[in-house]
Amino acid sequence: MASVIDTTAICKTFTASHSKRSVVPALSNVSFTLHTGEFLVVLGPSGAGKTTLARIVMSHLTPTSGRILRFGMDTVPREWEAWTGYVPESGTMSARATGRRVLAAAGQVPAKTTAELSYAVDSMLDAFGLASLADTPSWTYSRGVAARLSVACALIHRPRLVVLDNPTQSLDHTGRILLKRALEHLRMQGASVLLTSCEITDVESCADTILVLRHGNIANRGKLCEVLSPETAFTVKVSRDPLLAPGWQFVRNGEGWYSLVSGRSQLDLLLRALTCRGITPSAVAPVPCATTSLF
Repeated sequence: MASVIDTTAICKTFTASHSKRSVVPALSNVSFTLHTGEFLVVLGPSGAGKTTLARIVMSHLTPTSGRILRFGMDTVPREWEAWTGYVPESGTMSARATGRRVLAAAGQVPAKTTAELSYAVDSMLDAFGLASLADTPSWTYSRGVAARLSVACALIHRPRLVVLDNPTQSLDHTGRILLKRALEHLRMQGASVLLTSCEITDVESCADTILVLRHGNIANRGKLCEVLSPETAFTVKVSRDPLLAPGWQFVRNGEGWYSLVSGRSQLDLLLRALTCRGITPSAVAPVPCATTSLF
């Protein structure tokens, strides 16, 4: 499997503003590989170095030392802008243009015919629930809706690599669901995803690999079940009442039925019970507070 991003011993230091002699380390010996079609989440608290890493991957920052290959190249590829989609931390729109025009501007890379661009814009408006606001000035959007537009702009040209810096911080619950669907669709087409986050939601729980950053160092890595403690609590969502034995309690909330289980062993038992009923959960996610033990 080809690598999209390959970092070796990446280090990044900054000079403190109050003293040119004071050096602040942001990243230390960070090494990882993101393969084609892989979903990688970089998880960590504020100040762990997640944004610095995302900006280095996007070539907005140069590492102090170490090596990074992008699509197997030492230098930034000429097609980089067309190959990548990027949403910076708190990246929301404030343009006077309508959402439709903002999306159309973003969708012109790479160049498209008028018909292709119009179709791409309409598709992204529908995918992120923005159709009813398409001709409204984007600066009037709420924070959550503006965040959806930012993500839509990053995905409209079907990039080969998507880098999302803490997007779930601004997205509402509906936005997270729509983002998850859009990323799954892109991955089916072979795109790679690097997402940073402070907590695990339904989006992050779909990751192939989790990197846990602590003070600029990789403190843990692996699949979600490998980096969470056995005592972690999980929410399980199904589309209908599973009608299981009384020991399993599901509560209806909106369009789904939810159950809270304590620990990975209980989760395994519940998933087996659902399988016996022919039910596949639409989402399994650790509760956000469970991620605090990782840091």
